[in-house]
Parts: sequence; C-alpha cells; structure tokens
Amino acid sequence: MALLDGTNAPVVRIYLDTSNRTSGKFILSYSLLGGSDVLGVPDAPFTTKIQLPSTDMRSISIRRGRTREDQSFQSGQATVTFDNLSGNYDPQFPGGGFGSVTAATGNGTTSTYTYTYSGSWQPFHVDDIVSVQGLNIASGNSLNFYNLPIVSMGSGTFTVAWGNVGVSSGTGVAFKGYMGQDLGPLLAGGTGVQITAQYSSGTEYPIYSGYIEDVQIEQGFSPSVTLTCADAITLLSKRVAYISTPDTPIAADTQIGQILNGVGWNSAYRLLYSSTYNNGNIKQFLSAWDACNTIALSEMGRFFIDRSGKPTFHPFAYLYNRSTRNTFSDQQTAETIEYDEVSVTGGDKYVNNTITLTVDKYQDGSDPKSVTVTNGASASRYGSISRTLTSFNYSDIDMKTIATNMANHWAIPSYRIESIGFNPYGLGSTEWTSLLLTELGDRVTVKRTIPYRDESTYTCCVESINHDISPSDWRCSFNLSPSSL
Repeated sequence: MALLDGTNAPVVRIYLDTSNRTSGKFILSYSLLGGSDVLGVPDAPFTTKIQLPSTDMRSISIRRGRTREDQSFQSGQATVTFDNLSGNYDPQFPGGGFGSVTAATGNGTTSTYTYTYSGSWQPFHVDDIVSVQGLNIASGNSLNFYNLPIVSMGSGTFTVAWGNVGVSSGTGVAFKGYMGQDLGPLLAGGTGVQITAQYSSGTEYPIYSGYIEDVQIEQGFSPSVTLTCADAITLLSKRVAYISTPDTPIAADTQIGQILNGVGWNSAYRLLYSSTYNNGNIKQFLSAWDACNTIALSEMGRFFIDRSGKPTFHPFAYLYNRSTRNTFSDQQTAETIEYDEVSVTGGDKYVNNTITLTVDKYQDGSDPKSVTVTNGASASRYGSISRTLTSFNYSDIDMKTIATNMANHWAIPSYRIESIGFNPYGLGSTEWTSLLLTELGDRVTVKRTIPYRDESTYTCCVESINHDISPSDWRCSFNLSPSSL
C-alpha cells in the first residue's frame, strides 16, 4: 500500500477484540460458560486484540458524529472490506476442524505441525490463518495457539511463527480462519473492531472502535468480505433496564455513570467530565442510551462514543473552553491543513428562539414542571420558533439558565462553515498528529478566502468526522458548528 506507508500517510491497522467479543451481551450457544457476559464483570473493550493483515484491506469507510448540532449523535459506523482470496475472512470456516494434528514441535522461533486430512482438497496454504487446539504437552510448553498465519508448507506439515519450545503428544485439531477461544468465529456479530493510524514512528491512535453488526460475503471471481460495524451507541440502545438513581439531586456526570453501571458497562472504560448542574431521580425503564442522551441534551451537552470506544459526556461548560485542535486554510499556509471543499451557510435553519425544558415526573412525588424562555429580539424578527426538550434537572434556576443559554445560542442565524472536505496528503508529523487526535466536540479554526472580501476566520466545533480510506487514497470530511455563544 504505497500511500499508507507511514510517510505519505499513516499506516492503518485493523484489530479484532478477542477478550470482549460479545460486548457484554449474553448470546446463547456463543457466550462462554462463566465468561464476563454471564453474571460477571465485563472486560474493558479493546484491551486484548489481534491485528488483521493490512495488505488484505480494500477499503475503509468511517462515519462518526452528527450532521447538525441540534440533533442527537448517531451510532458511529464503519464499513471495512477485505480481499478474501485466501478464505481467511469467511466466517463459515471456523465451524469445524480442517485436519487432525498428530505431532508438533517448537524450536523457540517457529512450530511445525504434522496433519492428516481425509478429503482430496488441500486445506492449508501459506498465509492461511490457522488455530490448533487439543494437543497435550509431552515436554516443554504448550503448542496450542490461535489465529496465526502459515509461513511455510511441507509434505503433510505446516509451520507457523509460534515461539514456544516443546513437543506435543496426543491428537489435536487444526482450524482455519479467525476464531475465538470458544472455537466460534470471531468474524461474527458482537466482536469488537478497532481501526488505528500511526504516522512515521509516532503514537498509534485509534480512529474508530465499534462492533460487528453484519458480515457480507462476496464469493465471485474476486472474493471479498465486508464487515459492517456500529459503535457502542447501538449497544447502549439495546440495554434497556430499570434506571434507578438516588432521590437526592446528583450531578449529571455522576448520574450518567450510575446508569452505565446499571447496564454493566465497564467502570474503567468511560470518559465523563464534571457538570455543574444537578438532576433529580430517575426510576423508570429506559435504554441506557436514551437516559444518557436526554441528560446531555437537556443541558446543551454531548454524549457520544469517542474514537477509542469510550462512552463520553461533555457538559455545556466544557464545549466552549477548549483549545484549538487544527487550523484549516485554502491558501496552503504553513502549519495548516488545506481543504478543497467547503460549505458556508447562513444558519437560518438552526433558529430556535423559544426553548422549553420539561420534567415529566419525579418519583419522589413532585409534580411535573416546565420552564420556557424566549429570546424576544429573535422572536420579534423571525417569529416564535420553538423547541422542547425533556429534562431530569432538579433546579428551576438551573433549568432557566440552561433554557436561556439555548435560546440565546440559536436566536440569530450567523454565517457558518457547515462542512469541509480534504485529502490529507503532504502533511507533516505535527499536522497528522493533530488530525488523528481530533475528536467530536474539538475546536478547529477555518480560514476562508474569497475574491470580493478579506479573509474570514471561523472558530468551529467538530460535529462529525468521516474517513474514506483505500490503499491509494484517503479522504476526510468534517461537519462543523459555531463554537461560541
């Protein structure tokens, strides 16, 4: 892959999560007995991974975020297509053994396995992904392994780069294709997928973390397999539970943390920033996503899944006190990223000048309540344009403050950079690092030059991040919103 060589563009790597393959969901005939998804503490996602060969990647498409700041975040999507001429990515392969292993020896660098197979078709080839299980230890260390490529073939033998020293006894089974430790296919619904990028010798950064939703197999003249993935918003949407938080008012970030605990999300794998607003109790059946998203939207905050797969909460105050991550320009200016596509709009469609926050019910016996705030200047000019949001907020004063912030923020349309697109070629280490680190909610600066006026500078918030990657191309686009009140 000439482009993705670490110099012209970052090296891109794709991993399967082997430790948390059901994402905490119990799946009959798929989950491990006594595993973390059966009345246990869920593993932290993306901590134990195997890398898929980058040379097999045909294309990657990543979509994260939302197109408008007045919408909820959508589940981040990734579509990854692999060349499957080897058959390694066909999830039907690990369904049964492809040969009996009768002997094995390991010299500390490689291990060689003798196998028998009853069919006329040769099941193993160089670069095939294989696993061997069931061998006993005659001396030294275990020669059982998972998901290694064959490096050489002999007459009735294959060799892998497995570093244990030992000799086996008994008879084992050889499997082909990517498989989990339960001997089921890894390329199946629920398995974690993480995509990373590393420029030169710098840090390897995740740019997407999600879970397989679907596997599409193309078995024509050019075989391929396409993985369709969704991030943890989809998982949290499916985790419906009786949400019960304390009767005393608690901070929004603490409440979100309790909701995630209640649906079994790993307590170490989240990123929740402190909120200054307190919420009342919740005691009702909700999905974890609905509850957390409602809390975030009702204070003009954000709840989303970050690029490493962590549920993330940004309160209102956090959004407007961040340093600038990137500067984009159309003038090939030093230390900027050049864009070639831009959309500038007047912002009229975002006008909301009458904001109502409603609390449907508290479980402590309090009556439903609502607070409405109107920006009079905007309503006089554009007419009343209303938006109503559900809130769990406890304080009438806080509700009025939040509604006022919203009514003022969306009262008057202003010209904005709504989206930019660019090919990130020719960037230096500093620019690539800042681009790979960019997260939803980050601030960026966009400089725009047009013939009939001076250069305009827009300070923006990142609402969506999109990547389209192939061995010969990398295209990025951002949706943006104004980053000021």
